[in-house]
Amino acid sequence: MTQTISQYSAKLSLSTALRFGSRSALSKIPQQFHQLTVGISTVQSSNVVRDLGVHFDSELTMKQHVSKVVSVCYYQLRKLHHL
Repeated sequence: MTQTISQYSAKLSLSTALRFGSRSALSKIPQQFHQLTVGISTVQSSNVVRDLGVHFDSELTMKQHVSKVVSVCYYQLRKLHHL
């Protein structure tokens, strides 16, 4: 059982929580709720998380994801230009 708890603890240490809501609703969340305790592990919250290559932000605008995709596209276009 101890091994199972330590395995879950290791997985939780790599986890990040994301709070969804409008900008005004998110600003009203007290600082004490910016982290979540699960068992013996603490999961920190973030404004942006990446899952399966997609960047999600707390307001679900996907600004970070679009910016990253555009940046990668321009990089690839510059590489093609040099051929």
